[in-house]
Amino acid sequence: MKTAGNILKKSKINVFRTGQVNRWEIPVATALPEFISLSASLRNQIQKIAALKKSIILYGEPGTELSDVAAYIFMQTQEPQAGYIEFHHATYQPAMLDDVIRKLNRQQNFTLFFQNFDEFSADQQQDIMNRLKMLRFIGRTPLHFARLIFGLRHTLAQSQQSGRLSVMLGRHLDYHQVYISPLRERPQDVVELLHIACREFRQSGSQQIHPDVLQQLQHYDWPGNAQQLRRSIARLLMLSDNREIGLNQAHGILPEIIRLPAVSASASLAVTDPVLCDTLLKCDEQALRQFHPSVSKALLFLGENFQRELTLSALAEKAHISPSHLSYLLKHSLKLSFKQILNQIRIFYACQQLKCRPLSRITNLYLDCGYGDLSHFEKMFKRYTGLTPVEFRKTLKPVIVREDT
Repeated sequence: MKTAGNILKKSKINVFRTGQVNRWEIPVATALPEFISLSASLRNQIQKIAALKKSIILYGEPGTELSDVAAYIFMQTQEPQAGYIEFHHATYQPAMLDDVIRKLNRQQNFTLFFQNFDEFSADQQQDIMNRLKMLRFIGRTPLHFARLIFGLRHTLAQSQQSGRLSVMLGRHLDYHQVYISPLRERPQDVVELLHIACREFRQSGSQQIHPDVLQQLQHYDWPGNAQQLRRSIARLLMLSDNREIGLNQAHGILPEIIRLPAVSASASLAVTDPVLCDTLLKCDEQALRQFHPSVSKALLFLGENFQRELTLSALAEKAHISPSHLSYLLKHSLKLSFKQILNQIRIFYACQQLKCRPLSRITNLYLDCGYGDLSHFEKMFKRYTGLTPVEFRKTLKPVIVREDT
């Protein structure tokens, strides 16, 4: 997995982080580096803003691309020795600002980004504004060699009214205010950011996400915005060992985002009784003695012959009673019809075979289970398991899956 340090080194840009100052003295690249994930529409918007040469106040919900936008604004600076510095409220110390500026005082242009500035304490904000004013970065002196960017969760006015932001910021700063809207208001950006994240985090060139999963990802609200989207896609691709990630596995990795299809009212009745099925497969006469003698005989015959074509009349003949009487006894004893019992044991057997031999061909398996029609087998399999046979096979560990069915 790529660490922040590795990504920054690979991007080869002059980057300064407060608390841990690192430097790569390479001219600013024109290509978008890996650690900046912005949609084309947002990049176009930012390019116009960066050309204004003003300080900028970015505001948006938590998780929006404020940090990426600030870095991209810096990327628009053409001077080869430009520097970029991020300040965070959790690590800020008064000496940091002085120290970083001393290291950059010979450069002609650089960018300071105060991430989530409204989360800085009142004392921290006051200290920063005073130091910037003393160092002649704001006030009457034109900002011809420094670009200041402040990240907020709300507009400047709203942040000041709530008491979370110093009124000095608006008084002493010639700024342009930019709103980064949440992803739920940018459906086209969601599609593009999903593509970027998939390309970045996929584990192999053949790994892909099933269209049904992509559709849910595209229509999700993303309350955590771009940060949540990137984390989720990284988790999905890195924790999956399937070449194609289907709904079932995606739900297991991202249950709060990916939902399995709702089960219909008729399908909700299709519940397999594993104890009964196991008893029938083992032809356990002792366990079957708890039932009416005719039911016991019928179930024993069913367990021995479920792989063949069976009818209620054939079972009734072995039990020496009429079909209607046997049907009544089965309903009374097991709360199940003959067809329900037969389908349960067949699907239970099919699941066991797939677990034991995941490379089994589905086209051979349905015949081995007693079904004469593949589509009917797949319909019954999904009714009792919620998955198609192929989907069920993909959930098995270790995952070694054939391409054919």
